[in-house]
Amino acid sequence: MSSVVHYIQSIGMVHRDIKLENIMMSDKTNTAHVKLVDFGLAKIIGPECLTREPFGTVGYCAPEILLG
Repeated sequence: MSSVVHYIQSIGMVHRDIKLENIMMSDKTNTAHVKLVDFGLAKIIGPECLTREPFGTVGYCAPEILLG
C-alpha cells in the first residue's frame, strides 16, 4: 500500500479519502496487487501547497482535523 501512496505523492497528487472501502486487490491470490480506487476527492498540489478545506470521510478523520 505504501508504494501506491508514494507513487501518487511523487506526481503531486493527494488522495484525501484513503479508507478500507477504497483499497482493492487485483485478485484473491497471495501475490495480488493493491489497487487504490475512488479518486473523487483527489487533488493535484504543488510541493509548497497546503490545503485547508475539509475533506474525506468523517468516520475516518482524526479528531484534530474535525476540531481544527
